[in-house]
Amino acid sequence: MGYSGLHIETPPSPADERLRSLYDEWHALAVAADGLPSVQAFDPLHLPRLLPNLWILEVAADTHRLRMRLAGENINAIYRRSIGGQYCSDVFEPAELALVVARYTRALNEPAILHAAGTVYVAAGRLTQGERLALPMVGRSGLTDTMLGATFYDERTVEAGAAHVMSNEPSFHPVRAGNHKPPLIAGA
Repeated sequence: MGYSGLHIETPPSPADERLRSLYDEWHALAVAADGLPSVQAFDPLHLPRLLPNLWILEVAADTHRLRMRLAGENINAIYRRSIGGQYCSDVFEPAELALVVARYTRALNEPAILHAAGTVYVAAGRLTQGERLALPMVGRSGLTDTMLGATFYDERTVEAGAAHVMSNEPSFHPVRAGNHKPPLIAGA
């Protein structure tokens, strides 16, 4: 590697101002850290309007599997249950699991900021319009094993079969950071 500091060639451009505020907070923490910010440096109370839509995904230290560490009440409402503490395989539909894991594995390993807008797949076979931003963080392990994110869903629901998550390719915004240490990820 040999790189020090932080560089984002093309920052994401979320349409939702709440996601822009999340990115601005993350970026300020990254500048202060001169690299990827640590998840411990993030204070969600700085963004109280985002709390219901915030989530944290992490690589579980014991299994190396992706797990939702926590999810705000609006995220849990979409899934009709609390998904905090659950592995991705317990949260996402089997048909979508490999794609979801591949996207977050890429974002953690590069690292990269993940931004998606359009048709967003949600639980119980429902599809809806929305926007998501996921930001790589240094976790408690010292590795880039944590994603801080937020997802906002529109009120409009799309009929099942009209669109599919696989047709909604997110954009990845590579981040160069001197403190990036990729995690070992076993999958879902």
